[in-house]
Amino acid sequence: MKKYALILSVLLLTGARLSAQTHEKNILGVRTGVNVAWMTFSTDNASESFNPRTGFHISVSDQILLSRRLPFYIETGVNFSSRGGKIKIEGYDYGPSSATTEPGYQDVALRPMYLQVPLLVNYHFNIRNRFTIQPFAGVYYGVGIGGKIRIGEEKTDMFGDGALFIRSDFGVRMGVGFVWRRIYFGLSGDLGCLDILKKGASITDRGFGNIGNSNGIKITDSSFSVSIGYNF
Repeated sequence: MKKYALILSVLLLTGARLSAQTHEKNILGVRTGVNVAWMTFSTDNASESFNPRTGFHISVSDQILLSRRLPFYIETGVNFSSRGGKIKIEGYDYGPSSATTEPGYQDVALRPMYLQVPLLVNYHFNIRNRFTIQPFAGVYYGVGIGGKIRIGEEKTDMFGDGALFIRSDFGVRMGVGFVWRRIYFGLSGDLGCLDILKKGASITDRGFGNIGNSNGIKITDSSFSVSIGYNF
């Protein structure tokens, strides 16, 4: 009897150790997908959003286990993300084919590109060891590495000397991931919190006639993303 009790105790202890070690300590992943991005400009009295612009993203993620007992992870990585927005502005057509200088409307497209570093926390709800639901939330910091502002047929740089926008971007990210075995599918939303318009930048000199003077104006960058990827 004592022999069976000893064997049972060993099995229980072994099972407890194995159950505590079932959560992966480190999960590397790659992601790609589509962004639907927009910019919002606001003053003390009102705000208005640019029309959405479709872009893309590519990212590498790293999830690190925080608890041996629970599938609670901190997630970071590096993302390349194409963002921006579109708007129609009041202006004049001074092109070669123009026969008039009457005021009209021009299409303006802002196409910034960022490198982003997220800092997120997520929890893995495991369903029958094959399917996992992973809600997540946190923040991200982005650095503008390129991009253009297109006003009519003219293009100018988004960032750099004499440009309208600063390179830094910061915001809140929330979403949910779905993992079947190793295949990842995710939905997420970014809410920009940092005013990316340079202080003292003159918007009216760049053709943004219907926005007005840049004094008191704030511009933020947000997006909704759909991702697909693979966890190693």
